[in-house]
Amino acid sequence: MSTPAERFSVFLPWSDRSSSLDARRRYAVAILAVAAAAALRLAIAAVGQRFLFTTFFMALFVSAWYGGFGPTILALVLSLVTVYLSLLPGERTFDLNTSIASAGALLFALIGLATAWMGETRLRAFRRSEEHARLAAEALRAQLGAEAAVRSLQRLESVGQLAGGVAHEVNNQMTVVLGAADFILRRDDVPAPVRADVEVMRDAAQRSAGITAQLLAFGRRQILRPEVVDLSAVVAEFQPVLRRTMGERYELAYDLAPHPARVRADRRQLEQVLLNLALNAGDAMPEGGRLSLQTARVELTAPDARLPLEPSVRPGSYVEFAMTDQGTGMDEATLERIFEPFFSTKGTGKGSGLGLSMVYGIIRQSGGYIAVRSVVGRGTTFVVYLPVTSEAPSSASNPRASRAMGGSETVLVVEDQPEVRQMAVRALQSEGYVVIEASDGQQALELAGDGTAPIALVITDLALPRLDGLGLARELATVMPGVPVLFMTGHTSSDSMRRSALVRGHPLLEKPFTADELGRRVRSALDARTP
Repeated sequence: MSTPAERFSVFLPWSDRSSSLDARRRYAVAILAVAAAAALRLAIAAVGQRFLFTTFFMALFVSAWYGGFGPTILALVLSLVTVYLSLLPGERTFDLNTSIASAGALLFALIGLATAWMGETRLRAFRRSEEHARLAAEALRAQLGAEAAVRSLQRLESVGQLAGGVAHEVNNQMTVVLGAADFILRRDDVPAPVRADVEVMRDAAQRSAGITAQLLAFGRRQILRPEVVDLSAVVAEFQPVLRRTMGERYELAYDLAPHPARVRADRRQLEQVLLNLALNAGDAMPEGGRLSLQTARVELTAPDARLPLEPSVRPGSYVEFAMTDQGTGMDEATLERIFEPFFSTKGTGKGSGLGLSMVYGIIRQSGGYIAVRSVVGRGTTFVVYLPVTSEAPSSASNPRASRAMGGSETVLVVEDQPEVRQMAVRALQSEGYVVIEASDGQQALELAGDGTAPIALVITDLALPRLDGLGLARELATVMPGVPVLFMTGHTSSDSMRRSALVRGHPLLEKPFTADELGRRVRSALDARTP
């Protein structure tokens, strides 16, 4: 509803509610319409005074249609003044005091006022329809910056599921390759050329394992070991690594929150996020430049303009970390695919395209969000949001040192992949352990319950047919209380399964692993048993 000042403003020629340029244009049209009416009146002056106001009616109608109330009132006043001053040749004897002329002038004024009011009503209705159309267009666009976001997130989720499945299979096979390589390299009778080839094979398998780790991170299926950390402290303490990595051509500027910015996340993965973002910024500034790192505590709402591609933001307190470069920037097409695995703007052989996808997966798996702002030629800013925690900082733990590898205890190995199971059994037997093997959780439970051998340790994959690893651990706790369980995993489809394994204190062995690593972890788990 309009205010009294707004309603009164329609009577003032130069106090229009529209822009100054539009108002001047509409008043100019009114003046030109009156001038045209006067010229037409001059052309038909021979007709006399009978149709004195007729031509000026057209000026009123034009002013009302185009300009509304104010310009029409101006046209009315100008028309009356023009007639009154007898500015038109042939009308100099005109006298407004005559009854006919007065009545005509009064009728002209009344019709002018009515015309002005109708014109203003029409313009207001037109403006309202324009405003409604604008709001509808904005709502449609918002429904489309939301549908596109959902499609983008669904696409990333689908790619993440595919990447996680592929990584799982590759990890199993790389475990077999690494185990076989270890078996060969342990032998003394292997010729030097063969040993060199096997070492190359082992190194390639380890590099492949690194790629699958990045795929698992993108798919949010890697193993995280969250702890309460101060994000500002993590950024500050990682400064020497960034300086060595970036080199002297780059200036690092820090603006860190003075108050604790505590989050619950995997510190090692947070450092990986910092490193990957910094390397990406370095690629965008090949000649060097300034890299700014900032932390602050912010509040997010749902929805939040800072996260336009996140349709469902969990409102609350977050720690914001921003990294800004002065690089080449990115266009819209690049921004739409920036987190996709294997997507890269670099040339062939100059990057795997997994760095930013890994960053995306780590942040999302940690319960946070990430946004990108970029302008071609003006740099890029990556902004990370992690939820604030009120928990106390985690204390540093010193893992208990294990004795030398090897032993004579009985170990139950549960793995559904035959090649992986055979590698684990062979590696443990070579260390002197007595090994019992099972292909699924139910078979393992039956072997444990027959009491034929005193099992000292159970090694089980998390994802098993019939009875998964966690279910097996729960059942074993009643059959063999106190027997430790070492979980193996390369990929699991349930985040809750991984979290439960960590919360309950069970050690985790991530695939792919070498025979030597398996031996060390088994010995450590056995030594950590409570008497």
